[in-house]
Formats: sequence, structure tokens, C-alpha cells
Amino acid sequence: MKLKIHPLFFVTGFIYLLLGQFSLVIACFIAVILHELAHTAAARRRGVVFDEITLMPYGAVVKGGNFAHLGRRGLAVAFAGPCFNLAAFIILSSLWWFFPATYAFTADIAFINLSLGLFNLLPIPPLDGSKIVLIFAKRKLRAMKVMRILGLISGVLLLTAGIFLAVNLSFNVSFFVMSVFLLYGSLYGTEDEALSYALGTAMQRARLDI
Repeated sequence: MKLKIHPLFFVTGFIYLLLGQFSLVIACFIAVILHELAHTAAARRRGVVFDEITLMPYGAVVKGGNFAHLGRRGLAVAFAGPCFNLAAFIILSSLWWFFPATYAFTADIAFINLSLGLFNLLPIPPLDGSKIVLIFAKRKLRAMKVMRILGLISGVLLLTAGIFLAVNLSFNVSFFVMSVFLLYGSLYGTEDEALSYALGTAMQRARLDI
């Protein structure tokens, strides 16, 4: 399996570095790596091996494998990443009750895990939420088109909010990064994934008929 890092990840890291927040880059990198390892482990248990993973600031783009052919069994793979991040947040935040001094060292990675876990559940490609929707959707091509439109709208709204904050309050890198990620996934996403899910569903039904 090839592991690549998208240029957007480096651009984001450079911006955080200029703002004196390089620790956030490290926290984000760790959270995304753990997120994808959870997906990979869940997929391998079901006989799916990814060919390539491209890391991005708030997720990753996966290529290869026959994940879509898993049908409903793919839910465990899709939920694995977000659930791992949310579990990490719960564990780290629980430490603050018993060992308050750990907050200063774990706050960044805890909240990055929380935002990454929740963000990836949105039904927008290439986020995990879109895969969950495609598993259940009967008309997968239409579902993909609707989600891409939703992604464009969400990306524009986040970009607008980021610009508003930068002008009136303070510059927030996360709004810009998330907006670019959503716009990228919505604009450059193809219908291949929806077709793959549709084919996978057909194959599942054929097996049941047999």
C-alpha cells in the first residue's frame, strides 16, 4: 500500500507554522494517521486491501481495493475512522478529570480528534459520511450528485465564514482548510465511486438469489 501526502497538507502546515501553531500540524497528522489506520485495519479484516492512501488535512482519499463490494459489511469500515477519533477524544478528555495537568499536553490532539471524527461523518464526498449514504442509497448516482452539491454549498459557506472571521475577528485556518477540502472533494469527485457501490449492491443481490 502506497502512502502519499497531498500538497494541501504541506500548505496547511506551513500556514500553521507561520502562525506559531505548528503543534496543531503534528496533532492533525497523528489524528489523520490513526483515522486511516482504523479504516485500513477494519478493511483488512473483511478482505479488502487499499492500494493507495493520500493524506489530507481533514481526512484522506483512498484508492484501490473492493470496499464498495462489501455492501452493508462496509459500514464497519466506514465508521472505523470516525469512531476511533471520537474514542480518542473521550479517553484524552477523561484524563483531564483525573490528571488536570495533562490538559496542556493533550488538548490539541483531543480536539483535533473530535473535529476530525465529527467532520468525517458529514454526507459529503470524499468524507466517510458519503460512503455510509451510498451503502444505503437505492439510487446511488443521484445520491452522489446531491452530496456533491451539498459539498459545494458547505464549502462556500465555510469559506465565507473564514473570510468574515479573518476580516472582523481573527484568522482561522481550519475554516479555510475544511472549505478547500470540501470543495476539492465535490468538484473533482467522480461518479466512479457511486457506480462501484451500485455494482457491489448488484453483486450482493446476485449472491443472495443464488
